[in-house]
Amino acid sequence: MSVPFTVLLGRRFTRVDLRLGLAAIDLMEAVSLALFSMAYGPLAPLLVLAWQLVDEASSVLYSLYPACERIVYPEEKLREAMLWHMAGPELSVVLTYPALGYVLGRVCGAPSRLRQAFAAFAATSCS
Repeated sequence: MSVPFTVLLGRRFTRVDLRLGLAAIDLMEAVSLALFSMAYGPLAPLLVLAWQLVDEASSVLYSLYPACERIVYPEEKLREAMLWHMAGPELSVVLTYPALGYVLGRVCGAPSRLRQAFAAFAATSCS
């Protein structure tokens, strides 16, 4: 289902609109993290569902990142830039996820602390 939406959005965005699309990705990811941080009590299943829907909707726009890189970088630097932009996030996941897993699982494992952590992630993701 996301492939037709991605194609339609790809035709919709131009150079100027591309920045708006990238800003929309950041905003939607912050909203999804905020929804997840508020998932408590009887409304928790609905907030988790809303988190997942917003997160999936933002993933449709991820194809804007390579389009932006093609515009920003000259042709001779594009291959190296794409390599680093693919390797950088993967490297950060390899380095930070074990540390976050330890901190959120052992040090701050209470549900209220996990909600506070996701609220902090939401607050810092739009910076």
